[in-house]
Amino acid sequence: MQMKRTTALLIFALCAGSCVALRQTRSISHVDVASNFSSSKLPVMLNIPQYKKDCWQKRPVSMSFLQGRKNPGAGLEPFTPYEEVLKDGFMPIDCVKDKLFLSGDKFGDGKFSYKLENVSNVSIVHYTEIVPKEDRKPMTQKVCFEFCRTVPEMSFFGIIMGRDCYCAPYYKMVADDSSMCDQLCEGDSTLVCGGKSKSSIFSMHMCASTQADLKKASIATNMMVGDLKTRMTLANALSGKMQEAAELNQKIFGKAGDPASSDLMQIAKEFAGELEESARKANRIADELHGLKEEANTLDGKGAFDESDTVTKAERLMEKMDADEPEAVEKRKAMSKLIKLASPGQLELGSGLQYYPMMYFVDKKYAETMTTCKGPLVDKPIVGESIDGCASACDAEIHNCVGFMYYGTGPSSLCFLYSGFKSAMYWTGCDKAPAKKEFVQIQQSASVKIEPWGCGSVSSAWQSQTTGKGDVTSIQRLNVSTGKYELVFEIPKSRTKPEFYSINSCAINPQDDILYCTMQMDVGSFLVAIDKNEVAFVAKMPQWQYAGIFDKKGNYYCNGEKSWSVLSGVTDMAKKSSLYSLRGEKFEEHFVEAKSLGADMAEFDQDLEGKGSNQAWIISMVNEDITLIRVEPKPYTTHKLKAKGIPAGKSWASVWSFKASIFFGAEDGSGVYQLDLPSMAIESKTATFIKAGESAKLLWNDGFGCPKASGGIIPTLPPNPKPNPFTAKTTTEKPEGPTTTTTEKVPPPKIGQVLCMAKLSKFEGTTLKPNPSGKCKQCLRKLVKAQRCYE
Repeated sequence: MQMKRTTALLIFALCAGSCVALRQTRSISHVDVASNFSSSKLPVMLNIPQYKKDCWQKRPVSMSFLQGRKNPGAGLEPFTPYEEVLKDGFMPIDCVKDKLFLSGDKFGDGKFSYKLENVSNVSIVHYTEIVPKEDRKPMTQKVCFEFCRTVPEMSFFGIIMGRDCYCAPYYKMVADDSSMCDQLCEGDSTLVCGGKSKSSIFSMHMCASTQADLKKASIATNMMVGDLKTRMTLANALSGKMQEAAELNQKIFGKAGDPASSDLMQIAKEFAGELEESARKANRIADELHGLKEEANTLDGKGAFDESDTVTKAERLMEKMDADEPEAVEKRKAMSKLIKLASPGQLELGSGLQYYPMMYFVDKKYAETMTTCKGPLVDKPIVGESIDGCASACDAEIHNCVGFMYYGTGPSSLCFLYSGFKSAMYWTGCDKAPAKKEFVQIQQSASVKIEPWGCGSVSSAWQSQTTGKGDVTSIQRLNVSTGKYELVFEIPKSRTKPEFYSINSCAINPQDDILYCTMQMDVGSFLVAIDKNEVAFVAKMPQWQYAGIFDKKGNYYCNGEKSWSVLSGVTDMAKKSSLYSLRGEKFEEHFVEAKSLGADMAEFDQDLEGKGSNQAWIISMVNEDITLIRVEPKPYTTHKLKAKGIPAGKSWASVWSFKASIFFGAEDGSGVYQLDLPSMAIESKTATFIKAGESAKLLWNDGFGCPKASGGIIPTLPPNPKPNPFTAKTTTEKPEGPTTTTTEKVPPPKIGQVLCMAKLSKFEGTTLKPNPSGKCKQCLRKLVKAQRCYE
């Protein structure tokens, strides 16, 4: 054992001398150099050649490699073998039965056994799959290494049965027999190249890039921690709101003798438990990753990456980060799924107008009566949505949902989607007098590659910030539980030539998932695309812009001191490494009264004009003055509204828009406020805001979010059991004769009203009157008349 340890240390010392970075991108089951390798074979490894002089050098490529080459690899990106050297040494790691050799080949002969699509989405690369037969050499460790060192994103190579070489981003041991790696290499009988069922695994060294790799891994880990914490906070908040609403309604309806409602509340409480449990499970991995990131930060500033101990510690940290990644991704995915079910965020104002009270299809005399109903559920309960939000969620399940049950009896509403109705109870004691209702008539009618931001189903509230006079520019994330901003990564001024000194008006383009910002430089202002490592120039701006947003078509709207402008077709514009290679892009510029628009803006699509189809709007705010501009359909139309529910005299420099949820953040740290979209009324020129949380004080900042994702900020709007009250075409029911058409506003129901709603298009012309035989497909099997009120 002493000999094995001495040999292992000697090998590591030699490898560290040739390259200080041993980079492993995935979890290593055993990091024991002598593991399953015969000690008599190890001294032979000391003859490993030194390759450092070849790092990053372009090498001649045989024409046979350029013909019909394949594009496998960890990143599944095209590459040319033997063209660029990426590693400078290798060392033996283990002898194992490798899972990746068995089920990690996406492109070769093993593609039908490939099982990593939804795990890590990587693939091994076989020497024999890439190298033409006439160019192959008898296999040795050196032959395999000199091939794999030129394959991007690979950190290991394995050899099995003395001749089969493959490159891998990581390896994973699976259970096997006690056999050894005892097959001699096809091209060198003094060395071992695997066994009959096991692979000799070798680690490859990165070319002096450990410090940069650690920084890159730390940024990725930091973003993952933020993703997890955002979802944990939101999951816990939704769980608390759902638990509170379920307990309240269970008391109300249990006392009233409504078993159906009691059962629904029990389902809601169980789902609240699922949300809380998903956050609890994610907390452990989030804390562990946070600790690794903090430990990595202590190394990053030492400047001692020429020391073996520092490099070794950095490698171990990166190994742990990568080993934790699959679990973190799994927990993030699980929480996102539950959050999306509990809070779909698909609000379409006016959706509730196409749903009628269920009793309308049973006995129109009781159409206004409080009604509870039960049926097969489409999915999990929904919390905190208005009647339009529940209707929008039902519309999204177009093939499954026919109606929903809405409870708005407390601080938070609950909604249950149904695929059918089985029973109902209507509460005649709650009505003063049955009345007719007017119902809406439904009309049938040289480029830089910029990485996508990586928007998932739930988005953090991101923030760009430049401190002082352009000292440091960074991307930060709002911690919704504390109101503080956390650093994600910095953008050094030296990243551009000439150096920039500020960015603002940032927004994520829903067309390509890329972050775009306005960058200010001494030579002018430019629209740029940004990721963690690169900045690309896209267009010259007419002036410095401090607010920006994309619409769903990828048109970029921005606001400066003198005008607001729109630049179309941003998605297809080239992303250049130099600002001097830009061609003139045509802006559509609209001059406005100075400072009439705010320091940030949002875009949303809603039917604020009651036209029957959505319009596209951008919204901005200065103090309590809202500017609302209709940008589609043209011509542009501007409305001025007054904001209610916000503190006076504030600058709203951060606006986050997620699907149909819009939040404004005060620059002085007064907090974050959610816009209550249903309260927005063009006629009365008002809109209401509700405080959603705290936020820290910032200067030269700009908020942005993923427009297609649900928001990571806790929703705060109170229950709203009314469809949007815009002018709509209505018909009035009469006992006899034809229907007459009038135009008036739909009256809002009382807050706290309990509604069982059925979609008109599903039941029009039919009846839901009870039929105990069960032969009727749509009708109720049970209907109970309660001559009392549920309260």
